[in-house]
Amino acid sequence: LKIDCEGCEWLTRGDWYGKNFVAQQILVELHPQYAGLDSLDVDASVPVFGRAQAGKTRFNWHKVQAFFDELEKHCYVNFHTEPNLVSENFIATEFSFVRAKLGDHMRC
Repeated sequence: LKIDCEGCEWLTRGDWYGKNFVAQQILVELHPQYAGLDSLDVDASVPVFGRAQAGKTRFNWHKVQAFFDELEKHCYVNFHTEPNLVSENFIATEFSFVRAKLGDHMRC
């Protein structure tokens, strides 16, 4: 499963874990500047790199931690991380997760 949706990852991640579909790998570009989004409604006239400043979004590092905690709860572990060198201030980062049970705390 590949997700690169310029911020929608914060609002759609609950839909990645379905009863009828289990991805063995999840590749996601994470945009922490959009972690404060509470709606997918964005002004399409604002360039992607300017949306965080145009909206009233702020870094929400608790939401970032919850993102990783939720993936681990669903038995996904990070095996590769790569910064997006063309993103503004190099803040977008690609994360690769594989589904694997690495301990009793993971209920897979």
